[in-house]
Amino acid sequence: MARARDDLLTAALAVFDQDGFEGATVAAIRERAGASNGSFFHFFNSKRELAGTLFLELLRRYHIAMLDVIDPPPGAEEGIARLIRTHLAWVVNNRSEANFLFEISRSEWAQDVRDARKARNATVAEGVEAWRAPL
Repeated sequence: MARARDDLLTAALAVFDQDGFEGATVAAIRERAGASNGSFFHFFNSKRELAGTLFLELLRRYHIAMLDVIDPPPGAEEGIARLIRTHLAWVVNNRSEANFLFEISRSEWAQDVRDARKARNATVAEGVEAWRAPL
């Protein structure tokens, strides 16, 4: 079951990247994932819900990458350099994901996950602050 859900998320990213959120259809996402209509609606109530789930998953992956480089805690200069390099490398190596997070997700549907996004951003901010404060 988890694989079918992951396949839908992977397919959605590709379709959103190609067609944008507005141009993407549930049918195109299902077709790309090789999933039935029933499978799609078993996991997601709508394209918006799928997009919100995808957004939060990609944001989680990005945050993990950022926090991993300051654990164990480096000095200030090295930590800043690592954070910058990691951000840039993540964007370059994950172009579709970065595009979705930083561009496509500015659509009105992004409000659906506003509170969850704020909570996740606060968590990563706390992690960075825990590294920065002693310095």
